[in-house]
Parts: sequence; C-alpha cells; structure tokens
Amino acid sequence: MVRGVLRSRQGKPHLKDMTMPLFPVSHSILDAEALGTEVARRYGFAAPLTCRLMGHGMNDFYAVHAEGRDYALRVSRAGAGMESNLIYEFDLLRFLEDEGIPVAGPIAAEDGSLFFQVAVGEGDRRVALMRAVPGASLANADDPALAEEAGRWVGTMHRIADRFHSDAERRKDVGRRLDEYGPTLMAHLAGSEDADFVAAVLKASVRTYEEMAASGLPRLPTHGDLTRENIFLDSDGHIVLIDFDDCGEDFAVADISSFLWRNRYAGGPAEMSERYLDGYRRERPLAAAEEEFLPRFVAIRNFEIAAVVAVQMGVLGQLHAVELEIERFVALGRALVRESKLL
Repeated sequence: MVRGVLRSRQGKPHLKDMTMPLFPVSHSILDAEALGTEVARRYGFAAPLTCRLMGHGMNDFYAVHAEGRDYALRVSRAGAGMESNLIYEFDLLRFLEDEGIPVAGPIAAEDGSLFFQVAVGEGDRRVALMRAVPGASLANADDPALAEEAGRWVGTMHRIADRFHSDAERRKDVGRRLDEYGPTLMAHLAGSEDADFVAAVLKASVRTYEEMAASGLPRLPTHGDLTRENIFLDSDGHIVLIDFDDCGEDFAVADISSFLWRNRYAGGPAEMSERYLDGYRRERPLAAAEEEFLPRFVAIRNFEIAAVVAVQMGVLGQLHAVELEIERFVALGRALVRESKLL
C-alpha cells in the first residue's frame, strides 16, 4: 500500500490510501548505516563500526572500519546467475590464496558464509566483505619492473589453473557478449559515419572468437578484467590482484588483452605492456596460436568494453562519460584493428 498526497480544490493537502504497483528500479543505493548494522551482526564486530559508500557503479563499494581494521564491502548488482557467479569467484579466490597468489579475497562471516543477500527493488543483491588493500593501483605507477612482476603473477595464475575446481560453472564468451551488447553500442552510433565500421568489427570479433574456440586451445579460469586499475600495490609495495567480479573460464589471451588494451587506452608507456608480457611469458610461455590471436584480442577488447559502457550508460547514466566516451573507443579501435588486421 502506498499513501499518496492529494490536494483539494482549496490547495490543502490530504492523504488518501491508494494501491499502486512498485515502480521498476534499475539500480538501487543501499543505506550505508543499515549495511553497517547488518555487517556488525553477521560478522560479530564490536561497536563502533563505520560504513560509508565509496563508489557507485554496476557494483557498489563501501568502506568498512571495524575493530581497528579496514575492509571493502561489495554490493553486487542484481541479476540472474549472480549467486552462481559469486560462488565461482570466491572458490577461485580461495584457491589462489591457498596457492600463494596475492589476491584480495572474501572474509567469512561468523556462520562461515562468504556473502549474504538483501532484497531490493530490482531484485536480490549479494553483499560480501572483502579484504581491503591499502595502497594505490598500478595505474598510478609507470614502473616497467612492477608491470613485469604483475605479468609473472598472472602467468603463474594461469599456469596452475588446471588444478582449480568449482561446483559452480562460469563460462565466459566474448562473442555472445558482443551479440548481446552490440546492438546497444550500435544504437549510440546511429547516424554516425563510424556505424558501418563498428558493425563490421563486431562481426569480425565474433568470428575471431569462434576461430579461437575451434583452435583447440584450452580454456582456463581467468580474472576477466586485469587492467592496471585492478593490480594494486599494498602499503609494503607488493602486488595484489583485486576485483575478480568478471572472472570465469576463458582463453588466456582474452585475459592478457585487458592489461594491454587498457594501458594503450590510457596512454601508458608501451614498455609497460612489453614488460608485462615478458613477465607473463617467463611463467607461462604462449603457444604459437595464442601469439597469433593476441593482437586481435586487444582490438576485440576495445569494442567489448565500448559495448559494455554503452549498456552501463543506460543503467547508470553519464557517470563515466568524461573518461569513457564512445567516440574515443572508436578512434583507438581504428588503430588497433588496422595493426592487428582484424578486418
């Protein structure tokens, strides 16, 4: 029941009960104080506990401080398959922690659970308390030696991946994502001189992914978004891999392409990408077919992210428009497509 405010002819407000359906919500913002209360209850933290919103996106992040320690609280977006995705992600993080890979994993609640869910207007959203990493991302450090170290950790992660198992399945498919998100990107380009070029690139990208799938190269657990922003340096200067939200079973070159593309997009030094690849190859040499596909996957990554951003703009508005403009993707994409001979 919703109570509405009506006005009489004399302009005086009065209340009237009226039955109205709940209005659709695309993305809610959870109250930080209420979240803090729930976290304290589930994790057994003593007062005082502070919880404040730090970032709003497809997932929302809150900073939690309790009992002298800092934590990161992630509220995942609602949607089908989200629970299975979280189970796979946390299984992977626990495996990597056990193998000595530096990752920021989840914190277990008093009952042993790694996340809980809350019901909101757009559906159920999952909430997880994660280890916070004090420090700064590699995006703030043009240090080729650190890029090489990060590449070695990623190569090691891929090399040991055949030992990982999860009862949850999370199979990534860039071709299917482009089929799903591509129309939204094309709608942004309607009437543009770039529309035909991008349409051709999307088709070529799907074909290339299908070729990769038919090549016989193995699929393995991947991070899914290993950019410089998701490689942190902790307060002691050690590498930590964070934000496995987009992880899943995919090809290694798809994972590697994230760093190479983002560094290029941000105008980072080419040596950062070169040393990252050097470090990776030291731990896991690339097969000849992977070396062949890699430049094309960097170009594909550009248009995959462009399509994702186009979809996010429909949910979140122009929050990221200053940095992530579709026209900028297309301009870089033309260079990457030319260099990789994707078309």
